[in-house]
Amino acid sequence: MENDYQSLENEYNRMIAENRLYDIDGDLFFDLSEYHYINGFYKEAISVLKNALKVFPGDNLFVGQMARCLALGGNVQDGLDYLKENADPNDSESYLAYGELYLLSNKLNYAEKAFEKALQLEEYHFDLICDVADIYYRQYFFEQAIVYIEKILKKKPNDPSYLKKMFLSLAFVKSPEDAMTFLQLDPFDAEVWFNLASDQIAMGKLDEGLDNLKTCLSIDPKCILAWKHKFFVELSLKFSLKDAWNTIQEYENEFPEDEVLCSMKAQYYFSEEDFERAEFYSDKLVQYEVDSVDPYWLMINCCYFLNKKEKFLKFFEKALAFDSLVGYKFFEIYPEAKQDFPELNQFF
Repeated sequence: MENDYQSLENEYNRMIAENRLYDIDGDLFFDLSEYHYINGFYKEAISVLKNALKVFPGDNLFVGQMARCLALGGNVQDGLDYLKENADPNDSESYLAYGELYLLSNKLNYAEKAFEKALQLEEYHFDLICDVADIYYRQYFFEQAIVYIEKILKKKPNDPSYLKKMFLSLAFVKSPEDAMTFLQLDPFDAEVWFNLASDQIAMGKLDEGLDNLKTCLSIDPKCILAWKHKFFVELSLKFSLKDAWNTIQEYENEFPEDEVLCSMKAQYYFSEEDFERAEFYSDKLVQYEVDSVDPYWLMINCCYFLNKKEKFLKFFEKALAFDSLVGYKFFEIYPEAKQDFPELNQFF
């Protein structure tokens, strides 16, 4: 995904530099703004959307996305005001955006009215029902999500994506056991417990999430994603460094050394402020050529604390190749780095 994004940004920046704004197609505007939006870079998304609306004035897809970015990057009222001024009142996309913003304000009644209005305006509304179900589901309004997921499952009773969403919604409204009975799911399906744990962790229900990750791993000890999530909760969310270390040892008993183990050990030792060992495992992680900024991010953090300037600069440049916002993130955490590493100015 990072490489896809980088190519989109490169193409976008090249066309802007060549004064070819009006040659940029809608898909490029949408994909780039969507990437920024999903990753929480709302200012960057707004910048792209402003240009998109110069080329496609009044396009309700871009207007709705702009309102979402304004709401999440500032406050919800900014987004609502923008919709009132710019959205087409006879377009379903406008009401879809209104519904999302009302959900952000926890105004459930207003959200439901906006979504119903969107469905009234949309002639071929099945995709819109899916959108509304997904929006409620993402916001963890599970009772409302169930209403729309049921409509989808009447048309597509075996849709695996919405069967999963229905299970998870029912699991939160009732219980995992009730959800399994209702959907006739296999209680020994490790994926079911992993998906439930992931949502619980996202909602801050860490104890329940950890319990269900353990259930998942008792069924399928080879589920690498479950190991990664378990370690992340124990380490990053400060459950216990001892628990995190035990997870590393358990993982090591199941698998030979791999990139996941190196990543775990690098992060663990960094949390312990054992930067020499963290750098050692970060080095190993880099050698796996993971297609991600993560190993380079770990490396520059280690080198910064070890005052290894040459190595720091080398990996800082590599990190920027994966994510052009790495520098801003790094300086946000370590503002003093600008004085410690004046050589960084060459990258900006």
